[in-house]
Amino acid sequence: MWVSFSYSGWNAAVYVASEVHEPERNLPRAMLVGTLLVTLLYLLVNSVFVYSAPIQELAGQPDVGRIAAGALGGPTWAKAITSLVALVLISSVSAQIMAGPRVYARMAADGYLPRRLTMGNQPPRGAISLQSTVALAMLWSASFEWFLTYIGFTLGLSTAATVLGLVRLRIRVGPALSVIGWPWVPLLFLFGVAATTVLSVIGKPAATATGLGTIALSWVAWRLQCNWASSAFVERGGLWVLGQSALMIGVIVLAMVFPGARVQLALLLAGGLLIAAGAFFGLAGVAALKGNRTAFPKPGEQSRFIQHGIYAYVRHPLYTSVILVCAGWALTWGSLVALMVALLMLPFFYAKAKVEEGWLRQKFPEYNAYERRVRRFVPGMF
Repeated sequence: MWVSFSYSGWNAAVYVASEVHEPERNLPRAMLVGTLLVTLLYLLVNSVFVYSAPIQELAGQPDVGRIAAGALGGPTWAKAITSLVALVLISSVSAQIMAGPRVYARMAADGYLPRRLTMGNQPPRGAISLQSTVALAMLWSASFEWFLTYIGFTLGLSTAATVLGLVRLRIRVGPALSVIGWPWVPLLFLFGVAATTVLSVIGKPAATATGLGTIALSWVAWRLQCNWASSAFVERGGLWVLGQSALMIGVIVLAMVFPGARVQLALLLAGGLLIAAGAFFGLAGVAALKGNRTAFPKPGEQSRFIQHGIYAYVRHPLYTSVILVCAGWALTWGSLVALMVALLMLPFFYAKAKVEEGWLRQKFPEYNAYERRVRRFVPGMF
């Protein structure tokens, strides 16, 4: 993961594509030359590191440059290389301050971020402020090693998604779209990312779980952003959907980030049973709803009143499913923090169910008799 992260930087030219002269000609050239140059420099620098000092002295050390320079030229060289590395890092930060905010500005211009982040004919001051705030918050919240894994992991998945998009476009368009090394180069890259992803999840579950949570939350935000400001989204209970998604992602990520020091067998069994019970409620609910499923609590114009299957015993089996699965997930990880968030789902879904039932009573007059006969979450009990 860290090795692949070291090759980053060659694609930064894309971030300033709108300000590049003749981008259709100069961008591919810059990316190709950048890739070769970064690869060559990485191999040369690491060759110096490996052959300048014993491997035992370098293993597990974060400042291998200082150690290698010290072995070659003593303390003076070590201090000089440390200063040079600091200077290179400062120049890298400067480059990202120039390139990164222009991505946010472009996304804002396309409607995916607030319009105030657009830059027009001026520097993207709002986007620069946003990036600086996020960077400082990340810097103060975790270790450098943790963030290398987190950022490398999320970047790896992002590049894989980009290549998958290229593969899909190539299949759809056909030979008219020229892809170098098709299909072996894209497939080899995707295989490498997949292998690195699996190893990272096994070796660094906390950082990778946070990365998956970030991507999942971004995907939810992307799916909802088209309707976020519309009255239809709010009227159909879209804010409840957003809150539910945040709670679910929070439980999954927090359990992996803050697992128990030692998970007892009883917790594993209890968690497994809860997950199995939740899966039963969820599958039974989906089977009963069939084409009547909707993410919103307010029924649509074509919605039908479902009383058969699992709905003959419980009014909200899908909510029961989410609560049980999330609680079971937290128990299997022995995570008290995740379990507390899972327990917050009880009052959340109770409130959401009350709102949803108000809409159902308005649309289906027979719902009043149904709710007197059938319990809300647990058959015959609650």
